Order: sequence, then C-alpha cells, then structure tokens
Amino acid sequence: MNIALKTSISNVMPQINKDRLIILVDDALIPPQMLQNAHLAKALQGVELSGLKKMVRLANRASVETFKESALSTPFDAAFAQALSTPHTDGLTAQGELAYHITHLRQSTPDHKVNASPIQELGYALIHLCHWRVGGGHVMMQKAQGLDAQSSKALRMKLEPLFESEGIELFDFRHDTWIARSKHFLDLPSASLNKVMNEDVLPWLIGVPEQNERNTDALKEPSIQTLRRLQSEIQMFLYDQHASAPTFGSVNSIWFSGTGTAPKAWDAIQLLSPLASQDITLLTKNNTQVLCLHGLTQALERLDFASWLEMLKEMDHLIFEPLHQTPTLQVVLCGRHQVKRWSIEKTSWIQKSLNALKHQFLGVGNSLQLLS
Repeated sequence: MNIALKTSISNVMPQINKDRLIILVDDALIPPQMLQNAHLAKALQGVELSGLKKMVRLANRASVETFKESALSTPFDAAFAQALSTPHTDGLTAQGELAYHITHLRQSTPDHKVNASPIQELGYALIHLCHWRVGGGHVMMQKAQGLDAQSSKALRMKLEPLFESEGIELFDFRHDTWIARSKHFLDLPSASLNKVMNEDVLPWLIGVPEQNERNTDALKEPSIQTLRRLQSEIQMFLYDQHASAPTFGSVNSIWFSGTGTAPKAWDAIQLLSPLASQDITLLTKNNTQVLCLHGLTQALERLDFASWLEMLKEMDHLIFEPLHQTPTLQVVLCGRHQVKRWSIEKTSWIQKSLNALKHQFLGVGNSLQLLS
C-alpha cells in the first residue's frame, strides 16, 4: 500500500462534489512499445479494476484522441484544457499563469515588480529544477534528487539576480518548481516537462523551430536568445556551486514550460487540494470539479510496472469505485500520445443499453484493452 498516495486521496475525497466531476488520470495508458513486455501484458490482463470498468460501462459517450509525437504539450495538457471548456494550443498550456493565479494573485500583499511594463504585457512560465545527464552524445532530462523546500528557497535567492537582470520575476510554487513572469514568455511555445522527461533535451529546447512553427516568428528571437543565455548562465553557476559546496542536490539545469496566456474563464478556478500535493490536484470552476491524478507518472518514467499497477489498483479502490455513481461524470485516461474519454450523463435505461453496445470498441472486456 502506497501510504503517501492513500493519505493524499483521503484528504481530497471529502471535498469532491458527488454531482458533477471530471477525473483526469495522467500516464494511465501504456505506450504500445512497452506492451511488448510479456510480463506486463499478462499482469494487465489479470488486473480487475472494477471501479473503472463500472464507469466505462455506464458511459453514454466515448471517444479516443491521438496526438502527434512532435507536439510540445502532453495529451494530459490538452485534456485539462478541454475539461475546463477552453481551447488548447500546443506549447501554450498557460500552466504558469494558472499556478500564479491560484497561489499568489489572491494574496492581499502586492508583489514587487522588476519590470515596469503593464501586467497585461507580461507572460508566465514554470521554472523546473532538473538534472541533465550527459552521455552517449545526448543530454537526457531527469528529475533532480536531494532538493527540499529549504534548499529550493536558498537556490532561488541566489539565482534571482540573474533572472532579474533579464527582467524576469520569480515566485515560489513547489520545492522543485518556481513561477516566472516576464515579457519574454508572451506567446512563446514551450515543451511540457513530462514530454521531455528521460528524453534528449536538445530537440525540445525553447525556441526550436522544428517543434513549433510559432518559433519562426522573428519578433520572438530576442526573447528566445535571452532565455537560452539565461539557461546557460544558470548551468555554469550550478556547476561552480557543486564544485565548491554541493547544497542543491543534483540540480544542474532549469527547464521552461507552462507558457501561454490563461483564458479569462480561468479566473474562476479555485484550488481545493493542498498546494504541496503533486500527485492529486482538485480544482473547481463554477459548478464543475476537476480531479487530476498524477501518481502514475513517476513509476512509468522509471519503468517500474509493479508500482504502476499497484497505484492504479489503489486509485480504483479508493477513487473510481466510490465515485462511479456520480450523476454527471467524465473519466479521461491519458497516455503519451493518446487520450481515452468516457462521459456519464443522466439518460434512460434503454439509451444506456444502446450506448453500452456502441462503445464496446473502446475495450471494456479486460484491463489490457482498457489501458492500451
């Protein structure tokens, strides 16, 4: 039993609206190449997942959406925007502005501004503290180890002068992620961290034109060059720090993501779950709640299928089973290149029977079909 996951779920469940809910599960679909693992395929066939299957069988609408490998955003990013009834633009997820909105905007104390431009001319981004592993002609993205809230704050204080010199403000968010605000992030596409994790970073660096045609805009070139230079300066600073006093874990670089302007409708979003909780996030917008489950991601990144399956079973028992009778419910399973979506709405028993037959193609027979 994953104690941390169980605790997070138990803290969130009492706040969930049992009338209108959308559940987004990140990394719940196994990539096809991983299914070549015979042990994993066999294990998936034997997993019950009764709660999830009940939700799927009750659905009166279902769909599958596939995304390009070259997309800067993850399928989860696109599903998140759709859950909030807002358009999604690749590479412009606006997660930086959303993070600022739910953590800082409602604070009564006005924040200091290093850039005199009007607030509407500034963009937001997330700054991820990460580890780049160099070897074999590649630079691979990995999670930083050995960093806590105290060392993260100390590092931010040391790096703030570098950011401020380029007109970038920093705000705290989580121990491995900060929020940044600057004109340089306006409408500048960026790759989501999960898209790049365990991949070569070079094809995904901010401003790479091959990944997004918006990066060919000549007006963005000064900002692209500024952010690339800042990234290099921080890498050199961190290299010197590790050589003299290694106090910031394995952090040796940063990653920009979450750029884009948040839709006006997102002003109504409120965070109901604890900010420190990264595996489970509960948001509300008007009369709809969105429950985001990220607990499967790290296990899949490590190719730890045993832990991935165990956490999925816990989610099924603690979340899907008790919530499967929610009158208006949408469950969205996200993979690396695909999204499967089922919607449950009030309807007649005859219509439910017809829909159950119509949606058999999505694979309700066994868990292997459901999760691939």
